[in-house]
Amino acid sequence: MQISLRSLFIFLSFYCFVATETAWAQAAATVSTDSASGGATGIVQEEGTLNYSLGISETIIAGYQGSDGIATSTNFTGAASLITSSETRPTSLIYSGGYLLSSTPGQPSATYQNLGLSQVIMTKNWNLSASNFVSYMPSSPTTGLSGIAGIGDLNTVPAGTFTGDNILSYYSTRIANNASANAERKLTGSTTVEASGSYAVQRFLGDLGTDNSSTTGSMGLQHRLGERSVIGGNYSYTRFDYGASPAYYTGNFSFHSQSANFTYEHTFSRKLSSSFSVGPQWTRSSYSSATPARISFAATAAISYAGRATRTSLNYSRGANSGSGVVPGIDSDNLGVMVQRTLNQRWSGAISGNYAHTTGIFSLLSATPTTHAFYGGVQVSRQIGHDFSAYLSYTAQTQTVSNIPAAGNAFGGLTQVIGAGLRFSPTSVHLGRR
Repeated sequence: MQISLRSLFIFLSFYCFVATETAWAQAAATVSTDSASGGATGIVQEEGTLNYSLGISETIIAGYQGSDGIATSTNFTGAASLITSSETRPTSLIYSGGYLLSSTPGQPSATYQNLGLSQVIMTKNWNLSASNFVSYMPSSPTTGLSGIAGIGDLNTVPAGTFTGDNILSYYSTRIANNASANAERKLTGSTTVEASGSYAVQRFLGDLGTDNSSTTGSMGLQHRLGERSVIGGNYSYTRFDYGASPAYYTGNFSFHSQSANFTYEHTFSRKLSSSFSVGPQWTRSSYSSATPARISFAATAAISYAGRATRTSLNYSRGANSGSGVVPGIDSDNLGVMVQRTLNQRWSGAISGNYAHTTGIFSLLSATPTTHAFYGGVQVSRQIGHDFSAYLSYTAQTQTVSNIPAAGNAFGGLTQVIGAGLRFSPTSVHLGRR
């Protein structure tokens, strides 16, 4: 099989990145040690922890792209994270990427890249935060930290916006970026006011998919009831914009969504917590004559448990969103579950699942588009020695589609992925000393 120069460059760049991170970590530790002994007076290093891993795996895909065939690939993957230990200005950086080398005709080789950065600044009365996440993906993201099925990261809790699409689509390379900022101000010991904003954009590097972006602003008020409960309310406004659609129209399209929600949070114990919000939602589009305004509702609910050996979460959300580049404007009901369990010093397991039901908000065609999608997986991992681990995983995704033209590129059928591999994860590198 021939590998294009572009794919080879991205593949080598990934390993250069990891090697650079390792060298940088060692250099930083050396500088901070000299500083502590007086060799670099006045230099202050921010303390932090660097983790990285490299992996190689093999995946067998049954029903590739919804077909009846079998496909295989050899995957070279890696991840890195840097988290500072500051209590008032913590910074986190997380990366995952790799090269998926296909050995099956008709299945292209591909690269994926994910990079997230967040910064928090806390003072006596203010909490400020900003984050940015960018991804380069060959198809719809699904499970794990990377969004790629079968590469062995199902047991990693996503940090930031590492979530799958509400509507799954066929192979079509896309770039996505999500930037957000939040400010929270204490009014009293029990009451805070907050405001936030975000901008998200998705671009497809081909004709399969509708480019889209969204701009969101919100503000709210929260009041603490004792030590365990918080009530509040917020208002949110979002504008969705679209490029030309291969399935629905040739001109530009946009719609607006507004919601006003009541919120409630409750902490049952140090390990168990919950939250929910609910309220009306108003939507209207730029094609008001053909797609009149409508009223529905938006809601979220979550419960999470973080024990010594077990971590689990259950999440539900409902509301308007972009439509994942398939349908311009949808209402989605999304239910997700994650369970991670450390069995003993060597064995661990993870299970995840996500179900999404979507309905088109606007009647751009004579019939309303709908989808029912599920993707999820199970993984078992075993530690081998100090720095290595092996895993075996099974992942499945399925989706049924109604009233979406073929040009919409919506996935249909069942795909199953069996993955097995080896991962190298050395001891954490601790950076910086005062």
